[in-house]
Amino acid sequence: MAEKKYLVEPKKRFSSRVENYIKYRPSYPLKMIDFL
Repeated sequence: MAEKKYLVEPKKRFSSRVENYIKYRPSYPLKMIDFL
């Protein structure tokens, strides 16, 4: 039986996407965090 893509370890699956996640991840002003 062939290994299905969703059964691959998450670390292997997402390792190639970390740079883009860090680059495009939203940031929030500290005042907004205090407000919430």
